[in-house]
Amino acid sequence: MTCTTLNAWGYSDLEYLPQIESPYDTDEWIRHYSAGTDSLTHSFSITMDEILACIARLKGVDEVSFDTKDGEYSLYATAVTGPYWATTNLYYYTASGTKKYVSGVDLYTAINYYGKPHCYSHAITVTGEQDGTLTIETKGNGHGIGLSQYGVAGLANDAGWTYDRIIAHYFAITDDTKWGLVGPKW
Repeated sequence: MTCTTLNAWGYSDLEYLPQIESPYDTDEWIRHYSAGTDSLTHSFSITMDEILACIARLKGVDEVSFDTKDGEYSLYATAVTGPYWATTNLYYYTASGTKKYVSGVDLYTAINYYGKPHCYSHAITVTGEQDGTLTIETKGNGHGIGLSQYGVAGLANDAGWTYDRIIAHYFAITDDTKWGLVGPKW
C-alpha cells in the first residue's frame, strides 16, 4: 500500500497521489526483483533517549516527551493510515507554547538524519523494549508516496501492464480526473 501526502508530509492530500494498493510490494516479490539483495522488512534497535534527542534536534526544541499508555511500548502510534504511522505519542512544545505531536514521517526523518540506525520507512512496528531500548521493524523503503519501484517491476514484468496503465494506477488517473497522461515523444 502506498501512503497519502497528508500522512507523509502533513499537508492536504494531493488528488494525484492517493493511497494505492501495490500488490507486488511483498517480501517475496521484492527479493525476486532485487535478486535477493533487498527486503520488505528491516529491524533495528535504538534507545528511547536517542529517539527523543533526534526529534529535539529535528524540531529545534530543547525537550521532547512522550505519553504513556498501559499495554503499549514507550513509543507507539496514535493514528495510522494503512501500515504508516500518521502520528506518534511523542510531543514537544513550540515557542508559543503549543503542544505538537510528532508525525511518523518526522520520526523516520529524525532517526535517519540524527540517529545511528537507518529507519527505512514510517510503516513502523515496535516489536520489543528492554531497559529503554526499543526494537523497531519497518516495512518498505522511503516515504511510500507515488510509484513503488518493486510494485512497478511486478506490474510490468509479471502482470504485463504497460507504462501508461502503471502510471494511471499509481497516480489515480482516470477519464474523469483533471490531469492526464502525456506520452513520451521519441
